[in-house]
Amino acid sequence: MTEILIKRNAAKQQNLIYYFTGKPCGYGHIAKRKVVNGACFECALLGTKKWRSKSTEKLKAYNSKYKEVYRAGNKDKLKVLKQVSAANARAGGKIYCFQVHMLIKEQGGCCAGCLCKNNNLSVDHIIPVSKGGDNQLENIQMLCNSCNARKRDKMPEQWNALRASIIKDIFFSDNATKRRFPHHNHP
Repeated sequence: MTEILIKRNAAKQQNLIYYFTGKPCGYGHIAKRKVVNGACFECALLGTKKWRSKSTEKLKAYNSKYKEVYRAGNKDKLKVLKQVSAANARAGGKIYCFQVHMLIKEQGGCCAGCLCKNNNLSVDHIIPVSKGGDNQLENIQMLCNSCNARKRDKMPEQWNALRASIIKDIFFSDNATKRRFPHHNHP
């Protein structure tokens, strides 16, 4: 590939990142240069390669520490990534993390099964993968772990019947009233 000859000042005016004069650098490389500092691209590349070869152990230690700190600070993100990866492996199509976050937001952070607010929602296929479901967004809902365990591989009709009894138990049982109004005296 031939480079177009351009001086540094002209490249700066055009907001370019690199420029090419056709003249060799101090080490004899005829290569493009950075507009910011005039550094030869080849020299910078060689310097990076040289530093990496000397600092392999240092880099490994840094990367290991970075991963450890990142994992500790991003447990929720990593959990979603793991669920998405597992769901993608099981069915055709792909689910992306932003779609999972969008679903959680659409559902108001509530489980689609029991309607309870929950910070620990997981990906569920409305029509189970084992029964022909796929990873299309229309076939995905967010359930709490309890509802997801109850639903298992049930089809929507079976799940809706079970779900009605779950909601009834949550909202209309004597214990539910006590949970919602703990400071009132109940007979």
